[in-house]
This record gives sequence, C-alpha cells and structure tokens, in this order.
Amino acid sequence: MSEINFLTVAEREARLLLAVAESDWERPVRQCPGWNAHDLVRHVGNVFVWMGAITTARERVAQRALAPAPERAGDLPAWYLDQLARTLVLFNEADPQSITWTFSGSGDQRVAWWYRRLAVEVSIHRWDAHDAASPMGAPVPLDSDVATAGIDEYVQDFLPSLLSSNTIEGLRGQLKLSALDGPATWSINLSTDPSDEPTSIRATYSDLLLWLVNRGRGDTVSFTGRASVLDEWSKLRR
Repeated sequence: MSEINFLTVAEREARLLLAVAESDWERPVRQCPGWNAHDLVRHVGNVFVWMGAITTARERVAQRALAPAPERAGDLPAWYLDQLARTLVLFNEADPQSITWTFSGSGDQRVAWWYRRLAVEVSIHRWDAHDAASPMGAPVPLDSDVATAGIDEYVQDFLPSLLSSNTIEGLRGQLKLSALDGPATWSINLSTDPSDEPTSIRATYSDLLLWLVNRGRGDTVSFTGRASVLDEWSKLRR
C-alpha cells in the first residue's frame, strides 16, 4: 500500500469513527476500559494534533505540551475534523522520505512511518467504536492492507521494545501467524530448542492484528499448538 493510500484510509476511518461515536457520546467503549465514545474521540483527535506537531517540528513533541481536546461533546466534532484535515495537509505536503522523530523500534525515521502509524491507529479505534455500538454483531473489519501493515509494524517496531521492557517469566516458544484471506505469514521465535514446534494462529488479516492488540472476538481466531505458549504471549500483547 502506498503512503498516499494510508492517508486515504486514515481519513475514511476517522470519519466513520466520529459518525459512530456521535450516535451516543456516553456509550462505553469495551476495548478501552473506563472510556466512553466521547473519550475515544478526544483521544484520537489528540493523536492528530500530536502527529501534526511532530511533522512540523521534525523532533519529539510531548503530548502534554499541546492544547487538549475540548471537553464539551458539542464542540468535539468540528475540532476533531479540523485537526484531522490539518494533519492530512501536513502529511500530504511533507516529503515522505524526509527525516523526523519516530518511536520505530527498527530505526525508521522517515515521515512516511507516521502515515502507516496514523492509518493503523485510527482503524483500530474505529473498530473499537463499531464494536461498542454492535455488542451482538460483528464490527466492520479492518482494511486488509492496513491490517497487514499493522502486523508488520507490531512485529518489526513494537515487539522488540515490548520484549526488552517486559520481564514475563516463561515467555518462550514460537508463534506462526497465518492469514486466511491472503498468503502472508509471520514467524516470531523465542525458542532455544530447534525442535520446538510453533504454535499456529490463523485468522483474517484483520482478526490477526486485533488479536495482537488485545482485541477481537475469540471465535474468529483458531489456534493449534501448546496452550502454555499462548498463555504467556497473551501477557505481552500490546
């Protein structure tokens, strides 16, 4: 997926998120304990502000140093859409290969890194909003290209720092993630035993990413292998 497509998907998902949230600002967001739809929109809008500030400054920017989202629900939609539009303009005008600050675990310091980050972040939270609004139904899945990019991001950029900052005793073994709706696979190996068989996780691209980030519904993901490996890895998932 090209960088410009990431931004197109991010805009679409951001607008869908707002539309769902506006239908009931007080609706609890199950995937974000303690939050309601109002809190979710404020968070995502603050993310737009933060990413835009980093793109402008080309250095790390503390979120607490930025103006917060409005508290009143009536003020949120216009503010949210303004921040979305401003950030998209900044990204579209920037050279995607130019250098800025990121928190990439693989050392990717390109502005383009933020295009993917924006699309994945907004898509997951759009799913959160739909999940909250459809407790008995299936939320609209993530775009498969964005989900694939999100799994790459998790494995390449987030997993190394998660492993270095967590001291989960017994975390070991191999995980193999396989997509049901495409050819992609991902392997994560923390085993010291060359004969160790991988624990396999199979689902759509969307459901694989949702599983990795502590979301999704159990009946959409199939597992084979040692349950103990999954138990330990579940403590690490972001």
